[in-house]
Amino acid sequence: MIALVLSLLLSVSAAQTDQAGPAPPPPVGPPAALALPPAMGLQRVALPEVTEHSLPGGARLWMEPRPSAPLIALELVLTLPPAQVDHELQQALRLLPVMVDHGARGAPPGGLDAQLEPLGASVVLAKVDTGLRLRLLTPPERLEASLDLIAGALVAPEVARRDLRRAQQSAWRAHRSLLGSATGRLRRSEIEALYPPEHLLARWRPTQAWPGRSAFLLQHARLLGQGGATLVLLGPVGPVELELVAQRLGSLGPPVADPSLEPARGPSPGPAVIPLAEPGAQQARVVVAFPVPVGVSWAEAQLVADVLGGGATARLDRRLREELGLVYEATARLVREPGHARLRIETRLSGSDPAPGFTALQAELAGMDAIDPAELQRARATRLFAAARELDSLERSAARMGQLALLGLDPAAWQRELDDLASVDHDAVERAAAAMLEPCAATWVILGDPEVMDALLHMPTGCTPAVESEDRGTSSSSQE
Repeated sequence: MIALVLSLLLSVSAAQTDQAGPAPPPPVGPPAALALPPAMGLQRVALPEVTEHSLPGGARLWMEPRPSAPLIALELVLTLPPAQVDHELQQALRLLPVMVDHGARGAPPGGLDAQLEPLGASVVLAKVDTGLRLRLLTPPERLEASLDLIAGALVAPEVARRDLRRAQQSAWRAHRSLLGSATGRLRRSEIEALYPPEHLLARWRPTQAWPGRSAFLLQHARLLGQGGATLVLLGPVGPVELELVAQRLGSLGPPVADPSLEPARGPSPGPAVIPLAEPGAQQARVVVAFPVPVGVSWAEAQLVADVLGGGATARLDRRLREELGLVYEATARLVREPGHARLRIETRLSGSDPAPGFTALQAELAGMDAIDPAELQRARATRLFAAARELDSLERSAARMGQLALLGLDPAAWQRELDDLASVDHDAVERAAAAMLEPCAATWVILGDPEVMDALLHMPTGCTPAVESEDRGTSSSSQE
């Protein structure tokens, strides 16, 4: 597969440099032709067989045997339905990874990492907006001992008042630091403009009033008692390893079945322009977001994003930065989160004269209904190459399936998207670009020096957007 994709990339490059005129790119072909060398353990860009199992408490487990893998990966996604996550639980969830990382009650000091290190194992803990995400990597012969440590820390974490207070102070300092940063202000403004009011992120308003020990333990028990879990088990695994996981984590409940988890499509709250004043800014940062319309597939939307800004050879970076020298960087990506989806484009313009770069960005977006076949072929090949590399990595494969669980999807959805990426035709991607990049569906967030930013607010964007508050980013509710 990697050799094939590299040959596609080289074919595209040769077509672009042929002085006699560009040659048509070679067809990608149906998914069955996308074969990987046998040494990589895969026959095509597709998931190996994944079996689904139910644990005693109802939790779902996806198991993918990889007999030659040196390690076992266990991914755990433990969440509550978004509608059940109130302010108190949101605050507690931001402390939960730190407290679980301290290890089980009565365990030796040093936390989970120190306890797992002698076993040759490691763990990564992260908060998600509705719960907790955990990833364990362990040698196969150490799985049982590693699971004992993980289960103890998850079910009965050590919650000393002093440690909890430190975690609270650290979380609040991080929040305050982000509050005043350009990244934090852009993020919060996007949430306020794009997410529906009932969305979990739109509802969160952090305060310095963190839960005490008793309240934290109550919220922790609530997550364990009412939350649902999806586990992913990859590596040299079989019935024995499945039984070990069931014995230690089998009490976890069934995964959340909530249609609000699927990334939403549909109309945009735009058009809107949100100015964020940053006196003395050396650069102007521009974020423009478009919804993913109904009728555009995820594969089509992904390829539009990749053609625009999927790397150094993508259209925005190549034209605006390399050829015109008007921007410092330009990226585009498809954002898919529980309950929300958008095409997000970000660029950094000159702080003293951002207007030429802004005009050029608008022109590129307006011209996306015409995609060169070589552009699309390069984006497709690059995306499939990345998918093959992801499948070849135990850790990245576990992370991908954990993300599917967060979105209420399953491994079959990943397979369908890989098939669509390989087979969707050029005309369909052009139609998707025209539907997605509708000017009057855009939300623009512009951060820069007020003295030069005012000119951008009066430049045409293809329709007449509403200029919202002068600076929504100074709110104390900036997203962490």
